[in-house]
Amino acid sequence: MREKEENKSQKQLLVIGKHPVIDLLQNGKPVQKVFILKTLKGPTEVDVRRLTSESNIPLSRVDNYKLDKLSKHKNHQGLVALTSPIAFQKIEDIIPHIYESDQTPLILILDHVTDVRNFGAIARSALALGVHAIIIPSKGTAAINKDAIKSSAGAILDIPICRMSNLVDAIDFLKNSGIATYSSTLRNAKNIGEIDFTSPTAIVIGSEDHGVDNTVVKVSDGLFKIPQSEDVDSLNVSVATGIILYEVNRQRFASSIKT
Repeated sequence: MREKEENKSQKQLLVIGKHPVIDLLQNGKPVQKVFILKTLKGPTEVDVRRLTSESNIPLSRVDNYKLDKLSKHKNHQGLVALTSPIAFQKIEDIIPHIYESDQTPLILILDHVTDVRNFGAIARSALALGVHAIIIPSKGTAAINKDAIKSSAGAILDIPICRMSNLVDAIDFLKNSGIATYSSTLRNAKNIGEIDFTSPTAIVIGSEDHGVDNTVVKVSDGLFKIPQSEDVDSLNVSVATGIILYEVNRQRFASSIKT
């Protein structure tokens, strides 16, 4: 049964043309990305820009060649949308439910992790280690497709994923909800064991190439690093995430025994 559900959820469809794409957006269907002809102007362009902005859907302005290639030379009318295999959720809806369930929030924020397989592996560890939700930026992140779902062993289908246009705004919301944010970075950071993760916590993980963005670092409540041998330049991002989430769980388990 689960296999059939996964196969169904992994399907991604191209929606082509002005009216079909706008209907898709207005009906709140899961959308991965919208491609719009960069020279398109007028009411349609305004509507698409507004609808994608309201739902934090990436909007990519491309030339006619790209749209012809995506639509296989069908009459795209300057618009093509790629549906998503999952329905993105709102962090504003998730946080109250966590507190109402008498649980200590654990949120994972992925700052431009672009590799599909790393994203899937992270989602698998997150589900196994008690993460309540994953927040990703609406642009510059790994595509959630069949490869990501396969790499996650289906975990992407089971863990809430929230897409937000601005991670700083996401962190501000979490702070106002009583959740402290800690970023994984090598810059003036404490060792991971020195951070108290027993309270409501959000963990920020950056990409292997660029790490956590400076704007996110500045609004974080603390910075931490994983102690490692000088012989190793850096850990794979999915491996590092697994280590970090294990430490969070270790601290929370030890705290529950004491109390």
